[in-house]
Amino acid sequence: MNAQERFSIKVKSLVLGAMVAALFAALLFPAPALAASAPLASSVTLSTGSALSVVQQPQNDPRFVSREKNAATQFSMAAKLGNVGLLAHNTLAGAQFGKLALGDKLTVSYSDGRTETFVVTAALRYQVLPNGKYLDLSSGATQSAGDVFHAAYGGAYHLTLQTCITADGNNEWGRLFIIAQPMAQ
Repeated sequence: MNAQERFSIKVKSLVLGAMVAALFAALLFPAPALAASAPLASSVTLSTGSALSVVQQPQNDPRFVSREKNAATQFSMAAKLGNVGLLAHNTLAGAQFGKLALGDKLTVSYSDGRTETFVVTAALRYQVLPNGKYLDLSSGATQSAGDVFHAAYGGAYHLTLQTCITADGNNEWGRLFIIAQPMAQ
């Protein structure tokens, strides 16, 4: 087996492990079911001035992330926990996520015409380890995929922006989660 085949197997096992952990976390930390008419995000405006359209994940495909240049994807697993999660590739719209700073404001527009403003309160950074674990870059602690998922998407209502971190020539070396809390309306 050559190096590319081994890498492909590792990537597939990491994706599968993350999916299993996300499903496990959703079972451990269930949220009230969302109403069938719950509004879906249609766009997000970042403090950097970038406006991104929001693409919905196909039903039963929580791994889908849009390949559109100026689009984020609404993460269905976050919605199951009652939170808003937006995913984007770091080589596309997700490159904007790393430019956000604490205190920056983001505005999400919903399909029902409503808008909601959030303020950035945290940035979580992890290195993806070969064993399916994650290294917290701020504390040095090793965490499971379920722990990372819960840290990023669990808890009180909030917005999470997720993208990958590029390092050592690897576009999927790590994960960045920008956490933003809703501002009082």
